[in-house]
Amino acid sequence: VLIYIVSVLLALNAMGYDINIQIIIVCSIGFIFLFVGNYLPKIPTNWFVGIRNPWTITNDDVWIKIHRNTGKLYMIIGLVFLVMGMLNVINRPLIVITIIICVLYPHIHSFVMFRKNNNN
Repeated sequence: VLIYIVSVLLALNAMGYDINIQIIIVCSIGFIFLFVGNYLPKIPTNWFVGIRNPWTITNDDVWIKIHRNTGKLYMIIGLVFLVMGMLNVINRPLIVITIIICVLYPHIHSFVMFRKNNNN
């Protein structure tokens, strides 16, 4: 649905309508982060969906905590993207850094938590 909406808006922009595609893309990314952040803590341990690495798969406690913390992080980042889009303050380096943090944080934190649990 999102790709369809963006395609229609790009076509309208190509036909001469004044549509700021950057705002729509940033707000769309914000909605995706909000959606994923909302459902991430509810995902049970599995091999198909979620933050799947050796540390979360082997330890249910790490799985639950990582998905809960990452869900909160994604919700905050989704709100930041929505505010950036609505205020038309699109900072590309901030977007790239934020997405890198979203990718690295769950894996690094799950490794640290796994090591901490195994040392106890």
